Amino acid sequence: MENLFVNRFKSIVFILTIVLIFISCSLTSFADSVTRPVSIINITETNNGGTIIINRGTVVNLTLNSNPTTGYEWSYINTPDKNILNELEHTFISSAKEPNIAGAGGYDIWKYEAIKPGKTTISMKYSRSWENNPAVKTFLLNVVIQDDLVPNQSKVQVTPSISINDTKVKMNLSVLNNSENYISISHRTSQKSDFTLLDSSKKELYRWSKNFMFLDVLTYTTINPGTTCDFTIIDTIKKDILDNAVYMKGYITGTSNDFKIDPNGYEVNIYKIK
Repeated sequence: MENLFVNRFKSIVFILTIVLIFISCSLTSFADSVTRPVSIINITETNNGGTIIINRGTVVNLTLNSNPTTGYEWSYINTPDKNILNELEHTFISSAKEPNIAGAGGYDIWKYEAIKPGKTTISMKYSRSWENNPAVKTFLLNVVIQDDLVPNQSKVQVTPSISINDTKVKMNLSVLNNSENYISISHRTSQKSDFTLLDSSKKELYRWSKNFMFLDVLTYTTINPGTTCDFTIIDTIKKDILDNAVYMKGYITGTSNDFKIDPNGYEVNIYKIK
């Protein structure tokens, strides 16, 4: 009976926590319509031989002059690593009013997506496939994908805090968006944050999520420009744990393309703010 009561109490706390987070932040479920800005970079032959440094998630549009009616076409010398830069589509747009007119040129357009940090190369040649002659022209582009080129990073501040009243503990992560843009955090489950308490040697004494199960549903937290989102957990924690706790760590359980979330958490010394 006691275990049943405890389980029901934890379920109620979990539901109240989700409601509290919902009130503090703007949440959008996977089924809702979410417009997320996607970085797009347009590349032409003027970039031949150059290097671009882009964020993960960036879409690269490559446009090269072409005239397939003459038998010349672009083909890869070296295919870019699809695990780093994935080709999404390749199309040709003719500049002629009527198709298949001999001598009429146009544009080959490739669309790529930056998948993960790394380096790769787009290397192409413009030639007739049945001829052994050297290529009429070539195109080379070095692509560097990084995770830390986040434009809003310096303008997003994450601050952990904790307050203790006897055995009732309020743990909070405050995310301040000082940028001029919306920032979005995607969560793979219904869990939005987590908190731990550590002793003086950084050994974990308590983790809020330990005894919970979370729904497998994709949601988003959107933070408007100039506003703050608070991820807050209120829990009753045993006195012996609190007596030995020296640090609190807060975690944002999600990912963002708008700022870099620290996977190691955000730490605060409990006794400095009690």
